[in-house]
Amino acid sequence: MVQHDGDERHRLAVGSNGWAVRLELAPIAGDVVVHKRSCDSFFETDLADRLRERSVTHLVVGGCMTQFCVDTTVRRAASLGYDVTLVSDGHSTADMGDLAFNQIIAHHNATLDGFDAGNHSVEVRAADEIEF
Repeated sequence: MVQHDGDERHRLAVGSNGWAVRLELAPIAGDVVVHKRSCDSFFETDLADRLRERSVTHLVVGGCMTQFCVDTTVRRAASLGYDVTLVSDGHSTADMGDLAFNQIIAHHNATLDGFDAGNHSVEVRAADEIEF
């Protein structure tokens, strides 16, 4: 799991309601939690090291702030050599200007499906279509 640690006045300030992980998503004993401070889960974090230690080559991604954190992390993961499944109904955002949240989500699902970097690509699938 990756968690964004915002500064004191940020909407995701450490210890704030925005920062708290929902109970149904909370890590359990033994889960790795990577803390980030930017929209890119790989930037200045040890995420790549943690994945390499576990021989992970394929990521399943969901999260908040579709147009920022989710988009950036998905694209960066493919560029770093991971295949990615983006959970089409597993990421969200808020309305932004003239765009409603559902328009932003639909746009990113369409844009990221098939995105590739070399031999690595992104596939967008609904949660009930994903098997582990």
